[in-house]
Amino acid sequence: LAQALAKMSDIASAQTANPGSPMTRVQVTANPVSLKVMRMCKPLFTTTDVPIPADGSMQLPSAAPGASTSVALATSPLLTLPQSFGDIYLGETLSAYVSTCNQAPYQLLNVQLKVEVQTSSQRQLLLSRAGSGPAGELPPGGRADSIVRYELREIGVHILICSATFVDADGESRNVRKFFKFQVQNPLSMKSKSHTLAIGTAAESVLVETQVQNATQSALYLTSVQFAPTPLLAVDDLNSFALRADQLACLKPGDVQQYMYRLRAAPDAPADALRSVTALGRMDVNWMGPMAEPGHLQSNMVQRRQPPARAIEVRLLGVD
Repeated sequence: LAQALAKMSDIASAQTANPGSPMTRVQVTANPVSLKVMRMCKPLFTTTDVPIPADGSMQLPSAAPGASTSVALATSPLLTLPQSFGDIYLGETLSAYVSTCNQAPYQLLNVQLKVEVQTSSQRQLLLSRAGSGPAGELPPGGRADSIVRYELREIGVHILICSATFVDADGESRNVRKFFKFQVQNPLSMKSKSHTLAIGTAAESVLVETQVQNATQSALYLTSVQFAPTPLLAVDDLNSFALRADQLACLKPGDVQQYMYRLRAAPDAPADALRSVTALGRMDVNWMGPMAEPGHLQSNMVQRRQPPARAIEVRLLGVD
């Protein structure tokens, strides 16, 4: 028995010393694929507690060792990259960098990457691609990188779903999946009310008054604010300052800007179109963030109560 055990030990030692033996197998890695997601967004200016010199010079009175002493802007000439996912708002476009990396010491075959976004109402496919090789293979240490973009149209919780399927060294089909949850917030609070003017006359019109409030934590520059009426109506913009670029609202957090529009029946609409319409239209707002990030948002349909019908209404149609 002792001789048999010694012989088996010698065989095992020989197989360990000779990795090319037919009985040697590649050890399968438990988690061969790494999925990483990074949100792509512009950096922000670093704030500084050091005051800007009153004489207008471009040198700070004192600075920390190794820090830049030039002053290019009122805040700071330095840029900082975000350390977290950060806030994201309705009307913006989510841009994400998705990286699939092979951490195993062997090649993976038939690699397929899929990226989806799920909201409370829908699930949309953003990306479906194969590995970096011609047949979808991914070599050891290899990566398959992609950029996905998605326009945010809903408020609430969104889930970015990244999944990868592959075939490992044993020929077994495997998959890995990761979920990235984020909250989409409303950047603008828009409140509208309407007033009917000159009821029952040829000059009858509807006055729409809208307040636009910045609900974000940073300043927004409103590049375009318009009212988009329904097809039977025409609009007159009563905001004279809209023609001056320096008067377009730069809203700080919590600031409110008011707009006013007059609606009348369109030239090709029926004579009683204005009285029969209850859905007036939508506010359409375009803005830029602190680093010129674009955003676009439309309000809910502005509604009004239909004017009450008069007991008796007399109209002069002609004189003989």
